[in-house]
Amino acid sequence: MNMKPLALAIGTVLSLLTLGNELAFAADNRIDLIQERGELVVCHSDYPPWSYKDRKTGKWIGVSVESAKHLAWALGVDYKPIEADFYTRVSFVETGKCDITMTPIYQDVKYAIRVLFSDPIKYEFQSVAVHIDSPLQTHKDVDQEGITVVVGPSLADELLAERFYKRATVKKLEYPKDFSTYFLEVSYRRADALLYDNTMIRDFIKQNPDMNLRIIDDAPLSPQGFSYVVPLGEYHFINVVNILLKKFEQGGWNYEWYQKFTSE
Repeated sequence: MNMKPLALAIGTVLSLLTLGNELAFAADNRIDLIQERGELVVCHSDYPPWSYKDRKTGKWIGVSVESAKHLAWALGVDYKPIEADFYTRVSFVETGKCDITMTPIYQDVKYAIRVLFSDPIKYEFQSVAVHIDSPLQTHKDVDQEGITVVVGPSLADELLAERFYKRATVKKLEYPKDFSTYFLEVSYRRADALLYDNTMIRDFIKQNPDMNLRIIDDAPLSPQGFSYVVPLGEYHFINVVNILLKKFEQGGWNYEWYQKFTSE
């Protein structure tokens, strides 16, 4: 048996594996790049209470903004926030426009193919807001023909609504400049219900009683992990982020920030 072709084939495979490992390790240098640059570039989206702009100062505030500032401090660099909406916050990480997206994203396979997720910063679930005079009381009431349920721009929200509301009409809204747009759909009775994050719905209703909204008295839907994302291959960076997140949780900082930026 001629072993030469086999040896060449094995050599080729080993060379490719070695090259692949070298490329993987070469890509795992985000912290070095951040420290050489002297700043941590963080993507934020308008998503209270995690990150949003203060109406008085125009500066970013929120739970995730506090986390981002502390991450920059831990790395010994300046904190530089940039804005990215729901459609661009993953692609901005992929293309290097920011080092990390710190407006949390639901862990999802289609994103996991493109970026690395941190450990969950929180487990969020979905609730449903209706007009205060609405007869709807349960998810079963909502899932009826002639009922319109609005959801945000997230594909996950849309798929979740279609999963639980097979008879109702699901209407996906575009990414707004102001999240009150979602609630106005129900407040002005252009839609019967809004499916969205429980924290945001509860906080908005408390802060805006004149909208005449309430949450339906039923079980919340689909708890999911909320995470930050970094570029593929940046295992050193994501490890540092995860360790810091544990410190925030163990030290009670997450709780303090959450209380500060919500009405709960």
